[in-house]
Amino acid sequence: MTKQNNSPNGVVNGTIMNNKPMTGQSPRSHLPPETRIVSSPLISKGRGPSGIVTIISLRVQGMEELWHKCTEEAIASMLSEYRQVVTRCCKDFHGFEVSSHEDQFLIVFQNPWDAINCCLTIQSALVQIPWSNEVTTCQYFSRLEDTRGIAGRTLLFHGPRVQVGVSRGKVRSEYEYATGSTRYSGSELDIAVGIARIAKGGQVLVNTTAWTEVQRPQLTPCVHNDTGRHKVEASDKRLRLIELLPAALAERSKHFGTSCSNCGDRIRPDQGYIKALGRHWHLKHFRCCHCNVPLMDSYIVKDGMPYCLDDFFTLHARTCHGCDTIITGSYIEAMSNYWHPDCFVCQKCRRPPEGNENIYELNALPFCLKCYHEVASSVNNGRSKSQNKVLRSTEITKHHTVVKS
Repeated sequence: MTKQNNSPNGVVNGTIMNNKPMTGQSPRSHLPPETRIVSSPLISKGRGPSGIVTIISLRVQGMEELWHKCTEEAIASMLSEYRQVVTRCCKDFHGFEVSSHEDQFLIVFQNPWDAINCCLTIQSALVQIPWSNEVTTCQYFSRLEDTRGIAGRTLLFHGPRVQVGVSRGKVRSEYEYATGSTRYSGSELDIAVGIARIAKGGQVLVNTTAWTEVQRPQLTPCVHNDTGRHKVEASDKRLRLIELLPAALAERSKHFGTSCSNCGDRIRPDQGYIKALGRHWHLKHFRCCHCNVPLMDSYIVKDGMPYCLDDFFTLHARTCHGCDTIITGSYIEAMSNYWHPDCFVCQKCRRPPEGNENIYELNALPFCLKCYHEVASSVNNGRSKSQNKVLRSTEITKHHTVVKS
């Protein structure tokens, strides 16, 4: 952490001091992009949420370009407008502002649905503001419309593109009566900041801890996509992150790219990929879970895991009771055995069962009614009639092919 004592918005004794709404002049950013802006403990006025909380981290993408191209008056106006949106949404959804520094905010919420709704509302609100032409000439602040939508032109980006990270976990909080401040500390704060650094401008990334605790009716209309696992600062393991976007801005997703579910890296537009198991994979990273061979053609899924055909049939294939060969496609489950569809027929006349016709079991083999009486009367099988079972059509289970390609 670099200490800067010549800025009213700098870092003092390792603590991020809260900004006041900016008017008139705005100081230039003193911190290089790679500098971590969160340093525990963090101090904010008032009594905030405690225990297990949801933290959101906000940062504007492309601020370096803005400082180089725009006047300080234009930047101050943009930051003031941006802060008003964040502050208003924070208040509406019961958030508690822990710290802020120019374009960056750290806010905690007791409920995860309040935090996510706040993020979605901020993204929707920022697009509707009439930002100055000077600001929108910058790459990450420019206006971008989708002209291929069914409803015509849809505004996707306009003004600051905010990177949002959402994390949920336990933090340490201490309310100090003397100063009226709540002091926060804990790695979960840094994890939220790390997730925001991964997010693209205009994107909300939520870890599964927060996402699994909300239900769709609790959220404003939105779309979500699983982006796979990512290496996040302050976390010792890869975190699975869910992309959230307001429903009206759903087409933004195609501008962010897709992450490989195996390695977590972005799949570039010039790279091929496979969409399987509801996720995206680099071609070389979608592999058989047993032999680790890339699955370029067909594969079979068992218990949520992909197998190449050879390994699946070797490890899990069933044997047909009728012909005693391996079943590689659809099959029928009946009489406590498995059958090829062509093998589950009357063992005398070779006719398959029709409609609601009952099947009669004799020596663990299927027969139609006519053939059953002929065989049973002519062959002394040593079984009483009570041992011969009638199999109704509803007791026959048909399994369809599970091979995918």
